[in-house]
Amino acid sequence: MALPRSLLSILTVVLIALSGLFYPIPVSQAQERPARSSNVTPALIAKWRKAAERGDVRAQYNLGVIHDRGEGVPRDQMEAARWYRKAAERNLDKAQFNLGNSYRNGEGVPKDYQEMAKWYLKAARQGYAPAQFNLAIAYDLGEGVTKDHVEAAHWYKKAAERGLGKAQFNLGVAYSNGEGVERDERKAVFWYMKAAKQGLVPAQVNLGSAYAKGEGVAQNYRQAVFWSRKAAVAGSAKAQYNLADAYATGQGIEKNLIEAAQWYRKAAKQGHHWAQFKLALSYFIGDGVEENRESAYFLALLAQKSRDRDLIRRAKALIDDLAKKLSPEERKRAETLARSWQSGPEAPPSRYDRI
Repeated sequence: MALPRSLLSILTVVLIALSGLFYPIPVSQAQERPARSSNVTPALIAKWRKAAERGDVRAQYNLGVIHDRGEGVPRDQMEAARWYRKAAERNLDKAQFNLGNSYRNGEGVPKDYQEMAKWYLKAARQGYAPAQFNLAIAYDLGEGVTKDHVEAAHWYKKAAERGLGKAQFNLGVAYSNGEGVERDERKAVFWYMKAAKQGLVPAQVNLGSAYAKGEGVAQNYRQAVFWSRKAAVAGSAKAQYNLADAYATGQGIEKNLIEAAQWYRKAAKQGHHWAQFKLALSYFIGDGVEENRESAYFLALLAQKSRDRDLIRRAKALIDDLAKKLSPEERKRAETLARSWQSGPEAPPSRYDRI
């Protein structure tokens, strides 16, 4: 028997991990390098090599980079680390940072968090923001250094003041949680705003939530919608859920149940359990979507997988009610689909930066 189209539409995206509201941002890894260029010719490499052997620190760094990514030469991380070290020992901050990354990942050298932290610290003391950020992460995690939230906040602030968006966000998190600094929602919002204006999605999510709740800033539902929409369009499940709630209640935007259902669906596809539950309710009563109890049952089963006790209780009550209204075949279909919807969350990327 064919599945209802509305039920099939829920199955188009695999579950992904949801970030907590206030949590240090996971960051992608991208090495500190000159822009990739097809102009790295043998003649240029020979020129760099001669200069590097004479002690030219920039040439040493460039040789490290091209060996690191295999541009113009065979990729050789041991050779990359060797040249990074030469430049790092001559106090080039980017080389110190990259050598720290080499130790962090065991690329060309044995993995060694203490060496990682040592080289990050050298670059951080020169004011190099990515190194300041990574050093803060090391203190947050206790990798290569003694875990110390005060030191972490200190280095987040250094990098934040130099305009690094991820550091601005994490500093906001520190102020929200009172980790390493005195809890201060106003300062949290201040740093979220700076990061949000740079397009950092988790900061936009938290800023939208702050405006909605009036935490650290005057309550302003229009601003909450403004920032939630930016993050929702960028793909944040939390923001998609918040925007759906705004449409459902008419807070900060004209009430529109069709839009609400559409945004609940986007968040539900990403595994947001409250969005799954509220979309289930929409299908149950036909709010913003055509009434479909089988879809509602399927979504309620997904929502029941949450760790939120209140949500589990609500989802169970809806499941019990719907079970009485569905045929055995409809229940079986939905239950089979819900059981298959068990893809684990994606592993978060490393929090360390390699800009």
